[in-house]
Amino acid sequence: THPLMEVGQDVALSMIIILIISPSLSMDAGFLLSFGAVTGIALTESFCRKIISIKMPKLLLSILTGFSLSLFTLPIVLYFFFQIPAFSIFLNLIIVPLMTALLLAAMLLMLLGAFGTPLAYLPAYLCHIILVFYKICCRVFTEIPASVIVAGRPEFWKTVLYYAVFFALLIEIPRLKNMMIKVIFLFPGLFVMLALMFYHPNSGLEYMMLDIGQGDCNYLKSSSGRSYMIDCGSSDEKNIAKYKVVPALKSMGVSKIDTAVITHSDADHINGYTELFQMEKGEGLEIKTLLMPDIGEPDEAYRELAELAQSAGTEVLLIKKGDKFNDGEMSVECLNPEGKSIPEDANSGSTVLSIKYRNFSLLLTGDVQGENEKALTDEITGKYTILKVAHHGSKNSSPEELLEKIKPQYAFISCGRNNRYGHPHEETIKKLEKEKSKISVTAETGAIIVQTDGKEIKLRRFLEK
Repeated sequence: THPLMEVGQDVALSMIIILIISPSLSMDAGFLLSFGAVTGIALTESFCRKIISIKMPKLLLSILTGFSLSLFTLPIVLYFFFQIPAFSIFLNLIIVPLMTALLLAAMLLMLLGAFGTPLAYLPAYLCHIILVFYKICCRVFTEIPASVIVAGRPEFWKTVLYYAVFFALLIEIPRLKNMMIKVIFLFPGLFVMLALMFYHPNSGLEYMMLDIGQGDCNYLKSSSGRSYMIDCGSSDEKNIAKYKVVPALKSMGVSKIDTAVITHSDADHINGYTELFQMEKGEGLEIKTLLMPDIGEPDEAYRELAELAQSAGTEVLLIKKGDKFNDGEMSVECLNPEGKSIPEDANSGSTVLSIKYRNFSLLLTGDVQGENEKALTDEITGKYTILKVAHHGSKNSSPEELLEKIKPQYAFISCGRNNRYGHPHEETIKKLEKEKSKISVTAETGAIIVQTDGKEIKLRRFLEK
């Protein structure tokens, strides 16, 4: 019997018995990684015996085993965590040898601790020392550049093809007689496998309105690959950066934001940024530049956010009406606020961005209202493909004059489920329906994702099949 078949039979039998008892484990990260690790180690040992006749040093064998194990479990790790620690193989060489001592100390601690004896302090202290050492090692490795590689969640077809190539290499390479030919076949195969997991070709412009409850968070990726975020905050959900924004973007392979924008200082637009700037390196998203509205007399929330951003190494710049920049074929123009003006309230001074890419156009309005929204209506020209409806679809947002002028093909509204404000308001919905806009509300659809080549649009709503 082929060694691969022997390994497969043993692993398959164990998996079947466990899944009969608890079928839900089939999508459990721990279950899949455990069986993946066992399978990877067994296959590596069999593979090494077949292709290498000389006895390898233990260190080299440990590195090879660790690499093979990481390679076999890579799609599983990316499916659940969207990223991999690049130096985990070398970190394991330090951590794993102490695992036996840690387990023995922990067992001794439980035994002695059950009797309340002072002798329990000794194993407890040993456990503490080892765990602190682990923490220091992890922190040191995290500080190394490119220590964490974000690849996103792989598509199903990529995972199938990945394992097809993997098993083809395991089966066919040992059959070859010449070592040089084995190497010639091995490395291209490994390149194809890694390319499947890490290569993400740009396909036009991508825009996503995240579902973060009663708040706003918009993500944009240009055709050149640069990432933008406009607002990040929620008033009814806590820790949105940790539990929603970071996982959502990392699942798409995003590890940094080139340019972040805040439209105004209300908590439901900025508290996610506050959270991001306070996260440990590798835990959140790197933000390179933060654009803040150029208004007179910025409040304390503005100043605090600017200080947090600068302490995190983010460049802080001001943006005002008339400011423009291009990113390849995408153009971005700021339509509000007037520079150094003092708006009647925070909402009125919202940053409004007009984004155009070939025949596609997007109007991001923040919470603009009042006189500033009227001024916007007077000055804006042309129709828009997508309107990010201002102020979560409140009653007084999006006046008929503005909608008649821009005639949005799609209208996106970000708001929380059963929110106490009654957003989106029925009157605003009727105004949008009058212009025959196709309306999507995150409270009903979940995240809204748009892909466009500048001509055609692919629209996906997360909660819809």
